[in-house]
Amino acid sequence: MSATFDPYHHWLGIPPHKQPPNHYVLLGLSLFEDDLDVIDSAFERQLAHVQRMAAGEHAADGERLAKELREAHFCLLNPAGKEPYDSGLKESLSRRTVSDRELPRDNSPADP
Repeated sequence: MSATFDPYHHWLGIPPHKQPPNHYVLLGLSLFEDDLDVIDSAFERQLAHVQRMAAGEHAADGERLAKELREAHFCLLNPAGKEPYDSGLKESLSRRTVSDRELPRDNSPADP
């Protein structure tokens, strides 16, 4: 994706500090969503939005993002893909949470 244009942020509202997004963030879902209809609807919504936005100079960004959306959709709709994906994501998130706790804390007083 181009260095000056961030389709995750501009089109899907995913800020740079949350990139690369996991499948749930990419599709605009709650973490570990299990309802297949909700997953399918989220995919359709995000894909339609990206396809509307991806014109002209950002067509290649749109194609890459549409491919990522399709991959996320396929993974989350299939138990053979979703179960290992969720396990890996849970492990990754727990490692991040542990490392976040190890960060130095700001000792300034909290805002009232």
